[in-house]
Formats: sequence, C-alpha cells, structure tokens
Amino acid sequence: MQELRVSPKDTILHVLKIIDVGAEQTAIVVDQEDHLLGIVTDGDIRRALISGCSMDSPLDGFYTKKFMSVGIDYSREAALSLMVANRIE
Repeated sequence: MQELRVSPKDTILHVLKIIDVGAEQTAIVVDQEDHLLGIVTDGDIRRALISGCSMDSPLDGFYTKKFMSVGIDYSREAALSLMVANRIE
C-alpha cells in the first residue's frame, strides 16, 4: 500500500501518476506522520480539473475526507457486503 500513499501537498499530476501505476483508481491521502486523512479517486481529480484546477494544483481541498473503511479483521466477504450495501465500487 505504500506506493498508493500521497500527501495533500502533492500535485494533481503526481497523484494521477500514482493512481495510474497502482491501477486501483484510488490513492490514500496521509499526513507527514502517516495518519490517514482521506482518499482521492480519479473522479475527484476529474471534478477538480473541470472546476478549473491545473495539473500543478495541490491535492489539498478536493480529496474525499468522508470515507468508509474496515479493519484488517474484516473478512473479504464482509467487506464486499458492506461495499454493495453502500453502493461502493
């Protein structure tokens, strides 16, 4: 997962490269102490660009801060069930 971590100060271009390499369509936004701040998806970036941000704009301000997560003790089936129930792809 380390390769999917980005900072709110990273540029849109940098985050796009991370998302593209990871092929997950999502990156994890963390602070300097590696605390989870949110997630950013290709859709978040698309909306930021449509609203006038540039490829050099920092990520801060348009990543998703309200998200759902599960602990490592969740089974794959339970996590998938939660995703279906909440219409998460």
